[in-house]
Amino acid sequence: MQNLITVNVDTQLITAEQKSLLALAVGRILDTTAANTAKKYIPNFKAFIAFCIENGFEFLPASPDTIEIYQKHLAEICRYSPATIQQHLAAIATFHSSVDLTNPVTKRVQKKVTKLKREQPQHQAKPALSSTLYDAIDKIDTSSNKGKRDKALLLIGVIGCFRRSELAGIKIENCTFSPKGLQVTIFGSKTDKGGDGVIKAIEPNNVNRKYCPVKAVQEWLLVAQPDTYLFTTVTKYDTIQTNKPLDGQAVNRIVKSHLGDDFSGHSLRVGFAVQAYENGASGLQIQKQGAWKSDAMVKRYTEASDIWANNASSFFYR
Repeated sequence: MQNLITVNVDTQLITAEQKSLLALAVGRILDTTAANTAKKYIPNFKAFIAFCIENGFEFLPASPDTIEIYQKHLAEICRYSPATIQQHLAAIATFHSSVDLTNPVTKRVQKKVTKLKREQPQHQAKPALSSTLYDAIDKIDTSSNKGKRDKALLLIGVIGCFRRSELAGIKIENCTFSPKGLQVTIFGSKTDKGGDGVIKAIEPNNVNRKYCPVKAVQEWLLVAQPDTYLFTTVTKYDTIQTNKPLDGQAVNRIVKSHLGDDFSGHSLRVGFAVQAYENGASGLQIQKQGAWKSDAMVKRYTEASDIWANNASSFFYR
């Protein structure tokens, strides 16, 4: 496990005690943290180690002064967004707490990041609404293996309100078909802290079967017959590589290739929230499908719809 954290770092500059702490920290983080979160924390902390070694700072334990300098470096030199800076600071805090060291990320540093967040405009993924999604699907050549895969991925991605990492991580063994639709269980999700799994219910589209996610997934499975993961790589010669699953970046590229560069993998998730809200779904229903811990993100995504739904200007014309 130690190698996971010391790759690309000069290990001669790391003491035996620090190596031991790193190995212990990585092991505990992998055991207690959602898999996708751990994948972010480890490279983020590696970046912090490299920064500290280059500048002569201790990294485990690190001091609050070092964290303040690092936060400024991330903001001014790396020009990272406040959200990305928070991810890096969370990694540092987690590595320290995992080995019972005092968290060096103070409230003062957190307030600085919050201030940056207030000063920087929020960028939200462009929602993939049903009209945009269906237009894109109409243009997909579903006679090809790639077309069948992409159609299934886009439809289930929206209706399941999946994160792109969740889409890439869907396993065949965690998919159950029934007369009601498709049930997908996701393990290692961002909000699945206990590792119990998050269950998503995908209902069939009985209004227009052409855009039915359940039917699209079944058609993909008939030709793909993947080994473990639902969505796998398809070569430029349209050959299905059953043992090579997609990753989050691949999902992002697929979305952009069909919807356009203005969209991203997260557009599927945002699109579901906005479209379902405009079609009458409650905030609680949307929150449940998206597996959000609170309704804060649902409110943020549907804010633009609310502007028109609860607007008083029309009363002036009466």
